[in-house]
Amino acid sequence: MLNKRQCDERKPTCTLCTKNDISCRYIDLLHARRSGNKGKVIATRGIPSPTNAPWPGPRTPIVLTAESSGMHHTKYDLFLLHHFVQFAAQDCGGTEYGPTYSVQGLSLAKEFPFLMHAMIAVAACHIQHLGIDAQLYRLPEAFHARLASQGLRNAVGSIDGPKEADSVLTAAMLLNGLTFCAADYRDELIEANGWTGKPRYDWLRIQIGLIDLLMRTRPFRSTSIWLPIFAASTKTRIIGPPTNNLDTRLAEFCGINNLRSSQNTNNPYFDFIEKLAPAVVQDPHPRYVQLYINVVGGISSHFIDLLEEQDAKARLLFAHWAALMCSIESWWCKRRTTRECWMACNILQRKLKGRDQELLERPAQACGFALNQ
Repeated sequence: MLNKRQCDERKPTCTLCTKNDISCRYIDLLHARRSGNKGKVIATRGIPSPTNAPWPGPRTPIVLTAESSGMHHTKYDLFLLHHFVQFAAQDCGGTEYGPTYSVQGLSLAKEFPFLMHAMIAVAACHIQHLGIDAQLYRLPEAFHARLASQGLRNAVGSIDGPKEADSVLTAAMLLNGLTFCAADYRDELIEANGWTGKPRYDWLRIQIGLIDLLMRTRPFRSTSIWLPIFAASTKTRIIGPPTNNLDTRLAEFCGINNLRSSQNTNNPYFDFIEKLAPAVVQDPHPRYVQLYINVVGGISSHFIDLLEEQDAKARLLFAHWAALMCSIESWWCKRRTTRECWMACNILQRKLKGRDQELLERPAQACGFALNQ
């Protein structure tokens, strides 16, 4: 992912990239932005164009070349697959889990076409977040995402070994990431003069499906390529004492006087706030990303119904989750969570009264929303 600090545009390699010993992409990106080349394939340093991609060749995955495979592909597929391996995989999993996608995952993708389609779709989406004119990759993204989804649905019913389990889980995680990214240009719910229309949370309902897949693949978890991330999800710990009392205030707003009381189990907001509470009392930080993801990992369909009905309590809790996620400067979630946070603030500032309006301060600050004074 591009460095967030200012580039000094020094040639042939900028000072920041020289210091960090990485390939420089700033100058070419800046040139691409200034050139005004609309609708053309723009290659950046280290990101080859389709005309000079390293495949086809002796290392080309068979799944993309064998006529017997019945595969359908576009002229950008090999380029996009290379982009996934070299760039998008690292941005999906970070330095710790990126190789799981690009090495073990790619090996599986050569056997399971639907996983290959998912990788190509994610690469097409990733390129559109690099700040260059890459709208021509929207069609390959949609094309391969559809084929990946179709293949995944068929594969779920025939999980009978560790390879099948890992291919299903990997494809599902990639496609779930795509639904997060969809806020970029498909969910046009925020307009220049404010938010209009009834929100839909299909993208959030898709996340629920991963819970079922985790249960189906549990028998093969001990040998899964994702075993380290399963272990990490249960080991994330808060560092330091609470910095605020938002857990208590949000609970009271939702009619919960004691988060530790078993009498709250029938409260429709309890499950969500129980997972949110340990995170919301800390200052947002990327090191808690797994904790934030776990909050929506067990979200219920009923809670999503409340969100779509614009229930104030559900929206406020969700706004605080989105505010935490806004601290994650990552291409796959930044636009989505910022938008969700903004929408909630825009709706709730008219509904909350008195001291309850103070509960909007953190979400508003996270997404840049100007609260009415």
